[in-house]
Formats: sequence, structure tokens, C-alpha cells
Amino acid sequence: MGDFTLDNWRSTIRGELSRYPKYAGITNWQGRETADIVYKDCDGGLTEWLVEHCTGGYPAGDDEREFAEQPIEYFFEVKSTTGPCESRFFLSTGQYKRVSYLDIGLQILAEWML
Repeated sequence: MGDFTLDNWRSTIRGELSRYPKYAGITNWQGRETADIVYKDCDGGLTEWLVEHCTGGYPAGDDEREFAEQPIEYFFEVKSTTGPCESRFFLSTGQYKRVSYLDIGLQILAEWML
């Protein structure tokens, strides 16, 4: 994923890291936030990695995809907790709506929530 850069991190609060010397120049994302990390897989590298490592399997259907012509755009939402892994996390109405229009999105969300 050589084309993965800071521009893929589209969180409106990423500037909070600017207090650390390593991230002194980082600012908040200025666009409309759709996910914390957005990545367009134009060469199939991320998709290949997910197929090999995805718990519960990766959805079928992309075996013959020409990624240069039909890239997959991934939207990653990062959730964390200081508690145990079983802790509940908050999903806003907007986040739920973004994932709910695709059945596969709901399936993946349900697997992560279990």
C-alpha cells in the first residue's frame, strides 16, 4: 500500500496528535468525514491481504476484478476502549446509516460486534 498517506486519515480530530513532536504538523481533516480512514484499493493489494487474513471469510465475487478500472473504496471506522474487548462501543446514527445500505456492511458490523 505504497499510496497510503496521511490523506487517507480523514478524522476531524486527528489534529489532537499535534501535541506530540512526531506529529507536530498534523491538522484536523477539513472535508466531510465519512470514516476515520478511507482507502481506494487501485491495485488489489489491500483486498488480497483481507482475503488472506479476514476472520470469518471475505465476501466472494472479486476474483476477476480489474482494480485499476474498478477499485474498491474501503471506509474504516476506528473504535477503541480502555475496557475489555467485550465492551460496547458507540455508533452514531450517521455511521449506522452509512454501513446499513449494504447488506455486507451489516454482516461485517455484526461479526465485529460479537
